[in-house]
Amino acid sequence: MRIGIDIRHLSDPQPAGVGGYTRQLLEALFRLDQVNEYVLFATGSRRTLARLPKFEAPNVRVVAVPIPNKLLNASIALTERPFLESVMASGAKTIDCWLFPNHNFITTKLPYAIMVHDLSYEIFPEFFTLKSRWRHHLARRIIKGADAVLCPSTSTKQDLMEIYKIDETKIYLTPLAVSKPPACPADSQSPNPNFPKRYILSLATLEPRKNQISIIEAYEAYRNETKDEIKLVIGGGRGWKSGHIFKAAKRSKYANDIRLIGYVDEQQKTELYRQAQVFVFPSFYEGFGLPVLEAMATGCPVITSHTSSLPELVGDAGLMIDPYNVNDLKMAIKLILTSPRLRQDIIQKGLRHAQDFSWESTAKKTLEILTHFTNK
Repeated sequence: MRIGIDIRHLSDPQPAGVGGYTRQLLEALFRLDQVNEYVLFATGSRRTLARLPKFEAPNVRVVAVPIPNKLLNASIALTERPFLESVMASGAKTIDCWLFPNHNFITTKLPYAIMVHDLSYEIFPEFFTLKSRWRHHLARRIIKGADAVLCPSTSTKQDLMEIYKIDETKIYLTPLAVSKPPACPADSQSPNPNFPKRYILSLATLEPRKNQISIIEAYEAYRNETKDEIKLVIGGGRGWKSGHIFKAAKRSKYANDIRLIGYVDEQQKTELYRQAQVFVFPSFYEGFGLPVLEAMATGCPVITSHTSSLPELVGDAGLMIDPYNVNDLKMAIKLILTSPRLRQDIIQKGLRHAQDFSWESTAKKTLEILTHFTNK
């Protein structure tokens, strides 16, 4: 079987969760499977294509077509042409199926599986710009036309069935995972000498859905009540409507102790988790919530929301709060920071729970799905 995989989104210079998922899945898939052939498809300028990651495997090749993505996307959005397999250079006609790790601009005549990470744009359209909502609106046709729909959680599966009316028999659970964190050096003191020794951590794209303003407000309330001089570190690249987050941090009476550090790469991320006193992730909605799993895997105690997929992901390995209630978040932060026994209990539960997720398992399930619907 020859499988085409869309990797256009991997040329992003600051890959977010979907980019991380795709790269980890493909690396695990190529370790697992040396029988099938994989054709990785990308388009863009030569500078864009130069940013693609390298995948070293004898049964993998990349077809990188140097055409502007804006031109291709506009054509697909307006005319549903050209088919992606026709954009490819040599060997495109022999592909048996597609795997789309994200709902990009897609047209094809071939069977395909698509990963749907969440339907946040349908449930909370107010959190998105008009341009983003228009782009996501195109995803409905793509998702409904898939031969198999992959999703990371039961919560997202239910959304697909209720909102898009997808037949349950076409939906498959393929949870995300985390790689084993590298060993911590014995002399490691801080991920960066400019970072504080004690801090509350949040990592997520800066956008309304991630609820960073509530984090700032809860931090203020905690500081007011306890006089604890712990710092707040908020990491993540700028998303849509992120200006309000920067304004909230600047207006805070503790502005000098709040650090918005921007995009965080994988190596720095691991050390940030390790050194943090607590990780807070009060998102309004998540299809999975990968940063929560990353925090648990590195031994950082987690506070997250009791909404969408997050209870399913965390179980009893973290504290759950109402993301609409700032006092809830403040009280949870206080519990973690003032109760050493509770903090240690949550850390141990998180470490054990994170071991239930592996990229090898996700890759194996994904390959089984592709094989199943292609051979129908």
